[in-house]
Formats: sequence, C-alpha cells, structure tokens
Amino acid sequence: MSSSPDSNWDAYYGNADFTTPEFIDNALWDAYSAVIKKHIDGNQTGLVIVELGGANSCFYQRFKKEFSIGEYHIIDSNRMGHALFPYKQDNGVHLYELDLLHAKLESLNISADIVFSGGLIEHFSPDDTKQVIECHFELARPGGLVLMSFPTPTWIYWAFRHFLEKIGKFPPLFERPLREEEVLKTANRLGSTLESFKIWRTILTQLVTLTRKA
Repeated sequence: MSSSPDSNWDAYYGNADFTTPEFIDNALWDAYSAVIKKHIDGNQTGLVIVELGGANSCFYQRFKKEFSIGEYHIIDSNRMGHALFPYKQDNGVHLYELDLLHAKLESLNISADIVFSGGLIEHFSPDDTKQVIECHFELARPGGLVLMSFPTPTWIYWAFRHFLEKIGKFPPLFERPLREEEVLKTANRLGSTLESFKIWRTILTQLVTLTRKA
C-alpha cells in the first residue's frame, strides 16, 4: 500500500491562522444534523458516535446539544490536537491516539450508531483514502450510519484555494479534493448510500455522503 503524503498537523493545530472559520463549521453541522435526523430513529437514546480525525472536535458539543449521546469516541493520530480538546473528562468521552492506516480497530470493541469524519479522507493518497473509508464502516454497527464530508473539485474550490495559498492562509496539509464516484465506489460496497450532495456555503466546496452500513 502506498504511503499517504505528509501533512504537518502540529503546524496546523499550532497556528490560529489555520483555524476553520465558524461559518464553515456551522454550514457543515447544519448539513450533518439534517441528514442524520432524517435517517435515524428520533426516539433513539444513548447514541454511540465515533468521530474520525476529530482531535480537537468542533462537533462534539453540537452533537451533545441536539442528540442523546451515550458514548463519543474520537480517533486521531495527532497528540497536539487531542491536547486542545477541552471536554476530555465528560462522561462517555473517549480519545484514542491512533493511526487509522495501522491501527487494529477491532480491539476497540466499538459498534457505533454513527461514524463520521469532517475533512479527513482527502488528506491521503487514493489507496489510503480507500482504507480510511473502510475504517468508518469497520467501526459502525450493522445498520449504522457513516457520514463523510470532504472537499470536492469545483471552480470555486480551486479559485479560493489558490487565493488562500497566495496569501499564506492555506493549511500546511496535503489535500486532494475528491470526486463523488471515488468515495461512493468504496462506500456502496459496504452499505447503501442514502444522501450525497454539495455544500456551497463553505466556499471550499464540500461534498457530504451518508451511507447505511449493510
């Protein structure tokens, strides 16, 4: 398996200039919340949620406010990002410093109702992206939901990215915007895709997919 290109995540977490603007987080959350509520039992309590690549999660509090959570698991390989997460002591919160490409996820014994990532799978080479997508499904229970959002190549994505790179505001991360067909090729092998749509409000255009695990 080919190695994924390097990204400097310490530099990313250590520089406030690279913090994702709140309007982008809000746009993503509005989409996440709407599609999850559409496809999950509204009476379900004690949800088990896994966030992949969410070291300093901006979504935990939003999930806690809108859903009944029993467990919230965050899996990320970056120690600095984990250190910045302020809710480590909350009941049901579990943090794991793991590299998804090499971790033995079965040892975690997690069977999640929802597994999601916001801006993760685009930071890998094609072979490794496929493996990371598979990790989402490995952690979900049968019938559970897998939600992924990631940049997708549109003219506005490239225009705004080039602008950010020119002024030194684009994060020091390898990022390749992904087309729908690349992601769904793997997702549909492991489940049935329920939703797939673009979010334009983020400017760096995002694609959201929601798949129910077989």
